[in-house]
Amino acid sequence: MPRRCAPNILAPVGGIALLSAIVWSAVGLALYGSQMTPDLLAELAGVSFEVAVAALIVERVMSRRQRREWDFAYRTRLENTRPVQTCGAEARVVSQQASRPSPRR
Repeated sequence: MPRRCAPNILAPVGGIALLSAIVWSAVGLALYGSQMTPDLLAELAGVSFEVAVAALIVERVMSRRQRREWDFAYRTRLENTRPVQTCGAEARVVSQQASRPSPRR
């Protein structure tokens, strides 16, 4: 049965969160003016740091997963080629035995 791909929900949710942050920041600046600016800048710095750390963690997890998949594919390829090599060696032995003249009795 074919494996279905999960829908990518990260991009729409991230877009909604970004739009929401922009709207609420604009509302806060309109209502409170310059009193909110230092808090807003501090919050933006904190969020930027959190996003950077999350991106690094996700990248690390993805690279490990990709490495595991390539290791599995390589091992599978090796396991599938060994029987062919063995069959080839057995076929050579059988053909050599068949080409020998049989002993006369």
